[in-house]
Amino acid sequence: MKRTVLVYGAGAVFPFQMHRLFFEARALKELGYDVTVAYWEVTEPLEDSSRDNTQVNLTPIPTYRKGDRRRSHSRIIDWLKFVKQAFDHIKKGGYDIVHIHHWDSLPVGLLCKVFLNKTLIYDAYELSIGYPLPFGLRQGVHVSEFLASRKADAIVFPSENRAKLFNRYYRSGAPYHIIPNAFPEDKESSGDDSQAHELLRLAKESRLKLVVSGVMSPERGILTILEALALAKNRERIALLLVGGGDAGFVEEINRRSDTLGLNQQVLYTGYVNHSTMMRYLELCDIGAVLISPTCLNNAFPAPTKLFKYMEAGIAVLASDCPDLRDMVVESGAGLVVNPDNRLEIAGALDFLVEHPNELENMKRSSRLKAEVCFSRERQVEAIGNLYSSVLAPKMWVANRQRA
Repeated sequence: MKRTVLVYGAGAVFPFQMHRLFFEARALKELGYDVTVAYWEVTEPLEDSSRDNTQVNLTPIPTYRKGDRRRSHSRIIDWLKFVKQAFDHIKKGGYDIVHIHHWDSLPVGLLCKVFLNKTLIYDAYELSIGYPLPFGLRQGVHVSEFLASRKADAIVFPSENRAKLFNRYYRSGAPYHIIPNAFPEDKESSGDDSQAHELLRLAKESRLKLVVSGVMSPERGILTILEALALAKNRERIALLLVGGGDAGFVEEINRRSDTLGLNQQVLYTGYVNHSTMMRYLELCDIGAVLISPTCLNNAFPAPTKLFKYMEAGIAVLASDCPDLRDMVVESGAGLVVNPDNRLEIAGALDFLVEHPNELENMKRSSRLKAEVCFSRERQVEAIGNLYSSVLAPKMWVANRQRA
């Protein structure tokens, strides 16, 4: 049985990335791999790894003082401690494959590749090129990714456009695989939806229920959506549900803006909820918004997991008019695309959906069909299996040749 370790940096504080990581870990477990998740434990507890009766081995890499869950020194010193401890763990663990998640842990993979000759996979679901990283960190990430483009056995991207941008920037021809940010939830593990019904009781059946899920932050277009909702002719027939945590100051700004615009009876905010509860909320809505302003290259070519969650829930999508989202949403008939910074255009799209319920229902059906046909759990597990088979095949050939 091949042993693989999925290494995650960034302090284990981003729920989406952890969900992606655990999905991949469970899929590999089903495919017969011995799987361990090694993660940088800073202050946040990790979500339960037990799901679908599949146990994933967890190895926290703590960098806080013993008996004190605060950071021990500076972020840089903590990170260096994480890299050393993760490398030592992998060296002693006898793993065959090192699968890196997030650029914070990429140096761990490079060290394992160079000094231990481990098979290296880099999951590049964030596009660091043009990402607003602090000076110094940006250069360090680019050096690591440049080396990965030469040393990694495979690099994983969520879209073809992101792969092309990466390879063009680093002048690389590294082998890569496309695995979209779609990680279907097992319906049997979804929680009770009574809380979701109670939360949405203000949204009358005659109202269009618009939802935005994920981290509440300015670049997600939340304030623009509020202003567009205030401009819509059918504003009284639209309810907005915000599902996800966020900075307390920005959440307060959302509340103030809602009051100023007279929308406080139409905007419902849940705060952070677990993944199963989020899916129940989405299933009760009509349309999900993915309106990401192109403030950097990463946002200009977005590959948001929320898009696939909306499709999985069977709701229509209102998305930014950019290449990847346009191809996904318009060609499948799953929704509409708009300029994410144009309030009037967003308001017009909302009015259209209110006034054309038949078209909305067609979009919802197309959205669910797209998810079932192209992004089912079986297809995602198959893609992960193909990734691992491709990186192991050359080494198996060499081993068989040596035995012969």
